[in-house]
Amino acid sequence: MKRFMLLVAVAFFVVMGTIIAAESMAGSCVYTTEGKFVMSTGGNYVATNHGDGSQCIPRGKAVAAAPVQKTIVETIAIHVNFDTAQSTVKPESYSELQKLAAYLNRYPDVKAEIQGHTDSMSDPQFNMTLSQNRAQAVMNLLVTKYGIDSARLSAKGFGETKPIASNDTAEGRAKNRRVEAVIMK
Repeated sequence: MKRFMLLVAVAFFVVMGTIIAAESMAGSCVYTTEGKFVMSTGGNYVATNHGDGSQCIPRGKAVAAAPVQKTIVETIAIHVNFDTAQSTVKPESYSELQKLAAYLNRYPDVKAEIQGHTDSMSDPQFNMTLSQNRAQAVMNLLVTKYGIDSARLSAKGFGETKPIASNDTAEGRAKNRRVEAVIMK
């Protein structure tokens, strides 16, 4: 029965023109012509998947685990107010941080990178430092005021390098002065 199922699968993929089968008496592995693993028929072979694609290996052979890649789940805009050229979070922004903390508590398996951004009105190096300090200030409040584990958070400043609006208008500059939480699994 296994051999019949393998032949049916191989026949399907051969019709598609994409299969190479590596077969032995002890089992077999089926690959596309591009080298992508399709299936194993068992026996002395086993299918593995380490996040970078499946492969077929002899049963009992040790395989090193590939590093786990973080996947961005979503980006959450945080409406946080700062005084000009300052990185102290104003108390009227705490409700925004409380919403983010509630989200992080609801999903304990996610991590967040707090990203700071500025407009282009100051020196680029100053803006880079300011955006980093603002992201760090938000992260620190999430840890100290809302009890989020610091191991789940990181802070990164982007300065004026990722605008979402034109810096030619006051309205555009206001949109570019922002903090975002990039949620990752």
